Amino acid sequence: DQYISNTLETYKNYYFNLLKNLENSSSKDCENIAYLYNSIENAKLNLETSTKFHILQYPEIPDSPSKPKKKLILIVSTISGLFISIFLAFFIEWINEARKRHQEEQFKNEQTT
Repeated sequence: DQYISNTLETYKNYYFNLLKNLENSSSKDCENIAYLYNSIENAKLNLETSTKFHILQYPEIPDSPSKPKKKLILIVSTISGLFISIFLAFFIEWINEARKRHQEEQFKNEQTT
């Protein structure tokens, strides 16, 4: 923040001195230099009025590195696998029974016709 302010101040002084030296120059050059000078002033004003922030709390380095909880992952995945396999077994059995019922109904319909 201080570096930017110093840099802007340096350029401001440079262009101000250049403007003084160019009083005998064409009006177009003076307008361009005045525009640059005003741009620097606006940039400095924006820098001063911009939202500043401050750090509430610095980060702390943990005593030990974090690592995955292997036991918890293994237990949860095993239990989930068991539930999914039991559900899948019941679902497959239900599908097979539904097919058998459908085939039996078709067979009965063919015999009665």
